[in-house]
Amino acid sequence: MKRTPKFNYVLPFLFFIFFHIQNSFAQQGEHEVLYKQAVQLIDEGKKEEGLKSLNKAIELEPTYYDAIYARSYYYMTEGLYEQAINDYELLLLIRPDDYDIHVYMGQAHIFAEYYSEAEDYLLSAVLLDSLKGDAYSILGNLYYVLDLYPDALENFEKAISLNKEDISAYFYRASTYRYLKDYPKALSDIERVLKYDSLDVDAYRLKSQIFIQQKQYQKAIEVYEDAQKYEQITFAEEDFYLWAEAYYQLENYKEAIFYLELPQNPQYAFIKYALGRNYFKLKDESKALALLNQAVEMIDENDELYAPFFYDRGVVQTALKNTEAAKSDFLQALYLTPEILESKNNLNEPITLLGDLNKLLQGKITPQQVLETRVKGLQDRAETFIEEGDTDRALQTIENAINLDKEDAYSYTLRGIVRSMVFQFESAIADFDKANELTKNKNEEKICYAKALTLKELSRYDEADVLLEKAIKINPKEANYYSDRAYIAYLNDDYGNALKNIEQAILLRPNEETFLTDKALYLYENKQYDKALLESTALISNDDSNMMAYYVRGLCYLQGKQYKQAAADFKYILNTFPNDTEIKQYYEEALKQQ
Repeated sequence: MKRTPKFNYVLPFLFFIFFHIQNSFAQQGEHEVLYKQAVQLIDEGKKEEGLKSLNKAIELEPTYYDAIYARSYYYMTEGLYEQAINDYELLLLIRPDDYDIHVYMGQAHIFAEYYSEAEDYLLSAVLLDSLKGDAYSILGNLYYVLDLYPDALENFEKAISLNKEDISAYFYRASTYRYLKDYPKALSDIERVLKYDSLDVDAYRLKSQIFIQQKQYQKAIEVYEDAQKYEQITFAEEDFYLWAEAYYQLENYKEAIFYLELPQNPQYAFIKYALGRNYFKLKDESKALALLNQAVEMIDENDELYAPFFYDRGVVQTALKNTEAAKSDFLQALYLTPEILESKNNLNEPITLLGDLNKLLQGKITPQQVLETRVKGLQDRAETFIEEGDTDRALQTIENAINLDKEDAYSYTLRGIVRSMVFQFESAIADFDKANELTKNKNEEKICYAKALTLKELSRYDEADVLLEKAIKINPKEANYYSDRAYIAYLNDDYGNALKNIEQAILLRPNEETFLTDKALYLYENKQYDKALLESTALISNDDSNMMAYYVRGLCYLQGKQYKQAAADFKYILNTFPNDTEIKQYYEEALKQQ
């Protein structure tokens, strides 16, 4: 299973402590004494006390680079990535061209799952110094996490070409090759990792996974037997699971159970799941069911990774004549992973299941139930991809749903949304019209709203307004409908209706800053300058990063001939958006009129 990579830090903290303490003996000042005290406390394992000393040092000297750096390292090691990011931002204000801090920013953003921002910082590190391999290596890790395997390989190769000893790059390149099913190259890289460090349990685990994927189960077992020779190696629960899985595939169920029962109070749900499967193979259905129940209690029941848990429990339920429970498990498995009907996971890879549950439940569950559940699973998966902005996978998923059932209106609605997201507006409208023609699983409200937003992009404002009005009649409590209707009125220079609709949106969501900002703009366009000034000033007092509020207030000041204040607001915006030509023009006009 893929997980976010655990990176090696480019600058080891022990070196950092040694280097800076040596220099700190020559330093003077209370903040420097506190810093020296802090790194010693952290080195002794007294982390919380060390953090307090760092905070005091930074309070006395807010631009003290070494102390902020040490605190950022503390936050990273404690998994406090948001705080680490805040400290890295401070460090970049002090040294904006610091290569290492850009790299650390990338790492922190990956751990915090801000992948776009991570990429930006890592690419800026490459621009700062293209001859260092660290940024390339971590970019490779980022693209690996995002399933962008060709990009991952390209960056790992750059990292390795610059640093032949970058073991992390070899390891994750091997992981990438594994996903691409290029097993010889994956094994070659793993051997290099193990040659460098024969105690790297992650490398043994990856090597075993590769052999299991190739159905070379005896070799997978031998990997762990080789690792077992080193007393220093401590196996994780996942290792015992993989070890046992190889025995399971060889039908040596008792040996598999031996390894699965080695961990005490396991937290890895696959241990219980595998135990249940093995006991079922040994004809102990009651014990198998108890173990599978325990496995299900440990998981997120909405995670498609665990669809086999429900499927195999359903097989066990049929053996125990628990037909209704088996049906429920089968439908949950189908919903989570519609591909499981063909014994495949969500990546369309073959998986081994305890039986053919569809056949076992023949006559107990209708083909229509199976179809509708699979389509619903694909639709919900597509919606998740839409929310994540992953239009490629969303489109692929919804095409699969349409191929299963061409009469389901909601699938066409979703495809229309995806096509609109990628600027295929005419194709999107065709999908919305198709959805509107069908009756099965039709969501008229969503069709109206999605089509209205698409028509807006085509500047067909009157048609969009009609559809928004229809959506409001269906659901008058959705604030976004009024907000979007207000914006369309604004685009149509109908500022009175813009104001009327945004006020209705605010009634439904009174604290929505976007709505309140829009209201200030519409008040200005309605020539209600005093009210617009009050609204924009109130917004700024609550959030001084609201650039649109500064924009509206600046325009209000211009109208009131308060040129000094207008110039100040426009200058504030230019500090963030220095290339905005409209704001530059207003700023220059305000200066000229002073």
